[in-house]
Amino acid sequence: MIRAASLTAVCVAAGLAGPADAYTRRDESWGKAGISFLQYRTDAVECAYLVETKAPVSIPQVDLTFAIDMPTPGGAPVSPETATADLSAVVDYAAQYQMRMNKHWRRVSQQLEPAMATCLKARGYQRFRLTGAQTAELKRLPAGTRGRQVYLWRVAVDRDVLATQTR
Repeated sequence: MIRAASLTAVCVAAGLAGPADAYTRRDESWGKAGISFLQYRTDAVECAYLVETKAPVSIPQVDLTFAIDMPTPGGAPVSPETATADLSAVVDYAAQYQMRMNKHWRRVSQQLEPAMATCLKARGYQRFRLTGAQTAELKRLPAGTRGRQVYLWRVAVDRDVLATQTR
């Protein structure tokens, strides 16, 4: 249950960023000409949900990492009745053993990228490379803000951008 909730949170956070954040390189994005801002955001959230539901099958390293790195004091499972009382013990245990977090854990987004790319491609999105000016503008806009989301959408739906910058 903890694993599913944690993975869902990671996927939804990735999805809420929009299709443009489903990439490995910072100068790449995803676009589809002529779609509305609402459709762009809906596709991002729906793909994030689909990635979360497919991750145990298509990305075993993530499942293994969740199974290995979930802290429980003394290795005993935490029951719902004692979860609140044991929360500080879990936090202390996690802080003590944070060195166990491996490279797969730190790179969850890279682990999920192939499944996200598959979902976006199935919906008709194309991967494209941002220009230097587009990348600079993107860096200027704080992550998660409406302004950044709208900017990414405007670039991602532009037919000229997709025609000349598609990889």
